[in-house]
Amino acid sequence: MLRIVIIGTGRVATQLALAITVKDRPLRLVQLFGRDEAHTREFSELCGNIPYTTDKNQLQPADLYLCSVKDDAISDVLQGMHFGSGMLVHTAGSVPMELLSGFACHYGVFYPLQTFSREKVVDFSKITAYIEANDNYLDLILKPFANELCGQVRQVNSATRAQLHLAAVFACNFTNHLYTRADELMQQAGLPFDDLLPLIDETVEKIHHISPALAQTGPARRKDRAVCDRQRAALKGQTAAIYELMSQCIWQYYD
Repeated sequence: MLRIVIIGTGRVATQLALAITVKDRPLRLVQLFGRDEAHTREFSELCGNIPYTTDKNQLQPADLYLCSVKDDAISDVLQGMHFGSGMLVHTAGSVPMELLSGFACHYGVFYPLQTFSREKVVDFSKITAYIEANDNYLDLILKPFANELCGQVRQVNSATRAQLHLAAVFACNFTNHLYTRADELMQQAGLPFDDLLPLIDETVEKIHHISPALAQTGPARRKDRAVCDRQRAALKGQTAAIYELMSQCIWQYYD
């Protein structure tokens, strides 16, 4: 039974804790650590009253310590913690593994490629995990752990993972912001955002079968300058700038 401590109380930490505590897994979540007492207690209750602490000196002995906090907070949160012979990994996409070298002998990365929210439980069996370990000792533990949680596991180095994270920002974060802008335009027209969902679903479904480049449609793809100019003129501020930039990118890509 692999004993695990989760450091952090955010969205990724929450989803990891819920996945780890699924019945019949050979994993045991022995403790949660957070810096805010009320928030950490609430997190503990959500996970079935897992023991928790806000004291860095009260970490329980564990086989694996999962640090799941904001990228720029990793060093600060880990400062002063003692991991003994335990293995320490972070869950960040764009942070080099070597950041952990001053905190533990065995260190690495467990990066689950997915968008996480508190409001929706994630099915880890559909996620690819990208792992990295500084030695064979950790690798022998991290691989089975990742395979237990996730549907697919890949070993990549920090440079490759940083490129992957950058691609994910385009595919997920930027795309979601475009949905936000589309929602604003629908509200201005007095229409529900749900009317766009069949279009969004078909767009995503299509790229399961053909490349995004082949799937591209729309006035910029057709190089219909009259439509592009008319739509651009109907927009204001940042939305207009986004429309112009995206149209130019598409236009030039297919030139």
